[in-house]
Amino acid sequence: MEMIQTYQGYFVEDGRFVPDNFLIKIPIKRRAIVNILEDEVPDTNDVGVTQDKADIQQKAAAIKAILEDALKVENSVLSDADWDEMSSLRVQTNAGLSRAVEL
Repeated sequence: MEMIQTYQGYFVEDGRFVPDNFLIKIPIKRRAIVNILEDEVPDTNDVGVTQDKADIQQKAAAIKAILEDALKVENSVLSDADWDEMSSLRVQTNAGLSRAVEL
């Protein structure tokens, strides 16, 4: 059984196919069926490309914020009061687990 793969993109004036997702690698030497739609792609100042760059910048900023928060937490030290509270939580949590069950 042969597998069919679908790629979405557009053809430029010199005949090259430009996929919407720039991370794909289109296989070579394969039979292809091409469907041409009526939709035209905007100019090189494509809104999609600009939106992709904006999305990447937003994701990068979010990752940077997560890493900064992680570094802040890693560099913080528990105070004696925080340590006492955390150690008492274990005793409170395990309160009902010391019962024996006879079968």
